Amino acid sequence: MIILLLLFSRSTGLALHGQAPRYISELVIPFTPARHLRSQNANLLIETRFKSNCYGDRAFSRFAPRLWNSMPHGLGKCSSLSCFKKHLKTYLFQSAFKVPTI
Repeated sequence: MIILLLLFSRSTGLALHGQAPRYISELVIPFTPARHLRSQNANLLIETRFKSNCYGDRAFSRFAPRLWNSMPHGLGKCSSLSCFKKHLKTYLFQSAFKVPTI
């Protein structure tokens, strides 16, 4: 399970930093509210909806934004890819082994 989370998070991070293939980047849409909200600077993604539950929840365009939005907000604010990878590994390690944060 952790490996899948790592792959989805890394693919999403690459797409947001413009380093993923175009077909992946097109599936990840940043959330931009129409009004000024506190969540405006949280780097959230739009979660697409599907009418059918058959494959919808397992699709990259559905699962990646849901996973990205559930991670800590500081993780998405990294300006470089190396910073993002470092914080992603730390987050996944802490969540897998239940390490208390300092």
